[in-house]
Amino acid sequence: MALFVSLLSGCASQNLPNSITPTINTGSDDASIKLAEAARSVSQSLNELKELEKASSPPISKPLPYPSSSGLEKTIASVDWSGPIEPLLQRIAKLAHFHLEVIGKCPAVPVLVTISSQNTPLNYIIRNANLQAGEKANIFVYPGIKTIELRYAKN
Repeated sequence: MALFVSLLSGCASQNLPNSITPTINTGSDDASIKLAEAARSVSQSLNELKELEKASSPPISKPLPYPSSSGLEKTIASVDWSGPIEPLLQRIAKLAHFHLEVIGKCPAVPVLVTISSQNTPLNYIIRNANLQAGEKANIFVYPGIKTIELRYAKN
């Protein structure tokens, strides 16, 4: 009988957890950070490639002001946009107290851009949109007359 009681008391003294706590995998946070960094790097590489493509076939006319020399680097904005380029430029122009001038006929299929940037100077946002427009459109900024010009390519 004493042996039976000691066996029962041995079972009773085990500490069993009252609740099950899930283990938190911090690796997924690291993975999402690395994924975001990789996406940013790919986006930057694509922009550089588009810039090279655009520079390899420049227009024959005289060079016009480029967004980087526009004075818009002082205005910081966060943009999450995926859609036609013209409404994006209208919003940027309004934010910067500029006027948007559209030259040429808007194509039947609008020029689409996707921009996602946080706390970025407007000139970089415009440059990104210009690169994504490729051969379909060009953007020029005239700070003296506070105008952003969107030039659609001839169809």
